Amino acid sequence: EVEYAMANQTTISLRDIYKIRRTAIELIPKLDVNDKRGGCYATDNRQKAAEHFFVDEGGDGLLVVGSGDISNNTFNLAKVSWDLNKPGWLVNNASEIDWSWFSKNSEIRRLGLTSGASVGEEDLIGVAEALRERGVNIEYQEPVVFERKTEFPIRDYGRFAMLDRRYANWPASSRN
Repeated sequence: EVEYAMANQTTISLRDIYKIRRTAIELIPKLDVNDKRGGCYATDNRQKAAEHFFVDEGGDGLLVVGSGDISNNTFNLAKVSWDLNKPGWLVNNASEIDWSWFSKNSEIRRLGLTSGASVGEEDLIGVAEALRERGVNIEYQEPVVFERKTEFPIRDYGRFAMLDRRYANWPASSRN
């Protein structure tokens, strides 16, 4: 019988979800962890692309467009660089770029540019244009992961007090 259940925010990357799940299962052996992926493909794809940029393409730094204050997705994109001990910056738009980050003494020769999934195209294009105006040559990375269509059936956890009743009858494609 299930005594505990775990839910996670879908904008967490799959690698972070797996770490959290492993720790949670160690702490709560009777935890019901749905074996579906449970993460956001857009988030996971962007984080894998950022990691690929550093590890396989010799990237030196990462400029992430989007608000790390309100977007877990965007913050975790920058975190990829920090986890690899590389410089990473979060900006909402081109006006927030501190150009001293990229001075000749900075050792940034290959800068990655990405954005959170919810960032408006105009903000990303604005940052790319600001870089281009300063003479930065922009190359485009081929996708390293492709979108997949997956369904996440919602289990009936109605007996748990933590379930927000607003979603108790939320339609799902199937129920377990």
